[in-house]
Amino acid sequence: MDGITKIENAALKVTGRVAFLQSKDQNEFYKEVSDRYTDYIEYLESNNSNDLEVKVLPLNAKTLTSDVIVEGKGGDSPFGNPSILEQIETDVLRSH
Repeated sequence: MDGITKIENAALKVTGRVAFLQSKDQNEFYKEVSDRYTDYIEYLESNNSNDLEVKVLPLNAKTLTSDVIVEGKGGDSPFGNPSILEQIETDVLRSH
């Protein structure tokens, strides 16, 4: 973001000061912040660049090969399972 100075803990500083405003001004401030956030999320959605939302895509994936790369150490944790490298074939859903 060109022309914008990054301020350490900016949100904490601003919201701490908002507490000293009158209720009407606090409501206006938080409405403005909420509206801007909503607009920004809508912008990201319209550009398919919202990393905050998980989407399920119809990839129609097929495993071609599957190889154990690192043997697991066992135990109750999923991290004790083997590490597997798979070669897959999927549908391409969009071009870059």
